[in-house]
Amino acid sequence: MDEYMEAYYLKDGKVRNHYDDIELENKKKNREVFKNWRTELLNTSTYRKIINDKIREYTEELIDEEDYLDGVFRKRTTLGNNKESIFWNDWQIERSKMRWENIKKIIYRWQMKKKVSLGQIEDKSLNIDGAKETLICELMDSPPVIKSNGREFYKCPLHDEVKGSSFCWFKKDNKWWCFSCNIGGDSIDLYQKLHNASFKEAILTLNQ
Repeated sequence: MDEYMEAYYLKDGKVRNHYDDIELENKKKNREVFKNWRTELLNTSTYRKIINDKIREYTEELIDEEDYLDGVFRKRTTLGNNKESIFWNDWQIERSKMRWENIKKIIYRWQMKKKVSLGQIEDKSLNIDGAKETLICELMDSPPVIKSNGREFYKCPLHDEVKGSSFCWFKKDNKWWCFSCNIGGDSIDLYQKLHNASFKEAILTLNQ
């Protein structure tokens, strides 16, 4: 096996790179090998198995969340006029609904990955402008922390943000910027970074 191939491995359906300390003169070759190998990988049965496993995993999470939501709804009928209990029960319901919606989005994205890998979506679906119209908020897995003057601030999904909300969605032009990562872009850029997706895969998925 090529020495550069050995630098790569699969984790959570993504191609990871061990070669962080590679010498500068080898980086160009390394990137080219990675690009070619990733293209081959995305068309293999191994990658499709990863996709199927992910769809199964999140489907089970969806069922668990539905069971939890059902239990919270049933508890609601036993609270009588206890305002504090009703408040917290309603809060649990809303949070569960958001988790349910987010899991559904994740399942949909993995289903689209599967269609792309099987060649079930053709290049005629490549609509860059249409993909950019996907709202940034629809790609986020958590609700905004702050809403202010045409902007929404989130915990950044691109780095482990515990405190603060450095990820900003500019609603007017549907662009985003992370003030901690110092990077930003449109819906296509964000989808690529969130899912380690190619430009084509991002456009095909966002257009569905």
